[in-house]
Amino acid sequence: MGHERSVTPEEARWKATIFVATPQELLNQGLKRVLEEGDIQVIGLSLDATPIGEMVKKTQPDVLLVGRGLPGLHIPILALQTKNLPTKIIVLGSTFDPRELGLYERFDVRHVASTLDTQEDLVRTILGAKNGIIYKSPRVASAYALIDKHEHTIETLTPREAEVLALLSLGHTNLEVAGILRISVKTAETHRSRILGKTGTITRAELTAMAPFLTITYEAFANNK
Repeated sequence: MGHERSVTPEEARWKATIFVATPQELLNQGLKRVLEEGDIQVIGLSLDATPIGEMVKKTQPDVLLVGRGLPGLHIPILALQTKNLPTKIIVLGSTFDPRELGLYERFDVRHVASTLDTQEDLVRTILGAKNGIIYKSPRVASAYALIDKHEHTIETLTPREAEVLALLSLGHTNLEVAGILRISVKTAETHRSRILGKTGTITRAELTAMAPFLTITYEAFANNK
């Protein structure tokens, strides 16, 4: 048997292990091929966010790459689940809302990649994350350039407003929200108006689209601390 040469610390910087989770099997497999060409070892694939926390705790990859459309994905909760691990989270998406990026930063998720990035950009983002360097591709940098123009509104939502927002995002009407929370319809409408004002959204559709990034369920936080 031949003697295996040990990897030097400098060489190790340019290798990484990664867990990939996107909602599309073909995308997962495509990313696996692309990344392994760049000396990045894919040690896990998933089509669902539900098991990711436990799987990452077991495998402890250098990087966790998650697609924004992943079923059950909640970035703040995922950040809490992995905060004591060496694993860095990279969020993969086609477009990014500045308010969304602001929320990611609040939970120390500072690495983002675009599905339109080149292979070189994606590899740089991953190796940068592993080595504590934030690399932003031209497309990602353009999204971040808009971030200062938007208020980071999540910290201004009260616990009750967060509850109302969660129910609205599930499709409940003001009347149903009032019944579930045992408040008056007028109070439910007032909460909704305040949420719309704080988030800078105009319509219910916009609010619902942003809800996964703005809603923090305090029970979920307590369970993952």
